[in-house]
Amino acid sequence: MNKIVGLVIVCLYLLFVIILTLYLFMYNRFGVSSLGENIVFSNEYLDSFSKGSLIIIKRDSKNIKVGDQILYYNFYNMRGNINEGKIKNIEIVNKEEKTIELENGRFLSSSYLIGKEENAFGIPLIGYVIKVLSSTLGYLSFVIFPTTVVFFYQLNNLFKKLKFLR
Repeated sequence: MNKIVGLVIVCLYLLFVIILTLYLFMYNRFGVSSLGENIVFSNEYLDSFSKGSLIIIKRDSKNIKVGDQILYYNFYNMRGNINEGKIKNIEIVNKEEKTIELENGRFLSSSYLIGKEENAFGIPLIGYVIKVLSSTLGYLSFVIFPTTVVFFYQLNNLFKKLKFLR
């Protein structure tokens, strides 16, 4: 029974490590994780969601219209924040590109658009956890260090068994 519980704990930990590592590997140029068509980020600045929520939104720049509330990458600030805004006007540049005018007077390329706010959902407080775990110190503390300890523990057990067989 003890071995089964230990095995389940190790499997859950490995699943956690794999998911967190994939989340970190999928960062885009704005410092936000992009998993396929979905954008995943921790909310710090959006008023529509509670602070510290983990926001998941499907990237969709095709089905937008005037009056839609949208989420977009803030390219005015080099920190890669995500802001929200309401569309005032849409100008089609070519088949792939649109220029979006927001109600606050800013112009936005469709490449910076994430999607409609109505397509986003938030998981409260999980954003804080992801923010800590995805930081350098958090990843070191919760992934690298424990994995190294387990590796050396298993290596030690292997050497003990090899000495016993001699």
